[in-house]
Amino acid sequence: MAAAAEEEPLPEPAPAPVPAPAPRRRGSTAARPVPDEDRGAPADPAHRRVLSARRRLLLMLVALSIASGVLAGAKMAAWWVIVPPSVMLLGYLLLLRAAAKADA
Repeated sequence: MAAAAEEEPLPEPAPAPVPAPAPRRRGSTAARPVPDEDRGAPADPAHRRVLSARRRLLLMLVALSIASGVLAGAKMAAWWVIVPPSVMLLGYLLLLRAAAKADA
């Protein structure tokens, strides 16, 4: 029994290895900010407002289409409730495509 009391203590576990950071690629722009001119952002405040309004309307139409799909999927509305928001979204996407070509 005396041998059991004199057991050697267990060695401490080795610390977990710390992963090395990922190597940076040449030409990476993550560290430095990109000026607005390089992003293709318009300098004219009026044009910025137009783009912002286009983005808001697009997001609203997407949300409306998703909501109508959820309502129809949950059987809280008829299947044809999906059609008007989808047609409006499709028409607006075509309009945005034409506007993008005109802006370019």
